[in-house]
Amino acid sequence: MSYITLTKQYKETLIKKYIKYVKSELIDMEIEFDSKFFVDVPIDDDIERWICVGISENGLLIGRDTIGNDVEFDVHGLDLDSLSYIVDQLLEVNYNVLQLDI
Repeated sequence: MSYITLTKQYKETLIKKYIKYVKSELIDMEIEFDSKFFVDVPIDDDIERWICVGISENGLLIGRDTIGNDVEFDVHGLDLDSLSYIVDQLLEVNYNVLQLDI
């Protein structure tokens, strides 16, 4: 197998792990990571560096874009390093569950 095929398969595996964890462990909970980190997000034909702070109750990543606006974004466009780091943070439970005011 080629390196490109292996990295593509690994990326797909990480996305599946992320989705499985969010659906089975977080179940409609919003979390905030213990430490914020940068992720490269593909926007049209460009890549922007955003700050990731957590995961929303519907499974999207929460963060801030380049001008500081709060944003929610999907994991599918992220690079391998970002995906790997996010899955590590989840598996090591390096986050806090946020309580929603009712």
